[in-house]
Amino acid sequence: MKNKKRRSTRFIVKEKDLSRKNIWGHALGNVVTIDKNLNIEDYISTLIHECLHVLGPFLSEETVEEWGEDLKDVLLDKLEDKKYIKRYE
Repeated sequence: MKNKKRRSTRFIVKEKDLSRKNIWGHALGNVVTIDKNLNIEDYISTLIHECLHVLGPFLSEETVEEWGEDLKDVLLDKLEDKKYIKRYE
């Protein structure tokens, strides 16, 4: 079986103060903008959430939130296990 080339979505991630807009992040095309003032857990959660919107613009907000939470939990749990971060919940 021949290997198919995987389509690569190039993300452009920008950090900006979004507090005046009262949002943590947004995606437009392949550009993801994240509020630079977020703590590590909220930053990762928002980055995953917005990347899911880029990868699956057809996904419902409910699906993006559910998958985003699952991915965030797996990632943060592993980072905590490896002692890269300490979570405070």
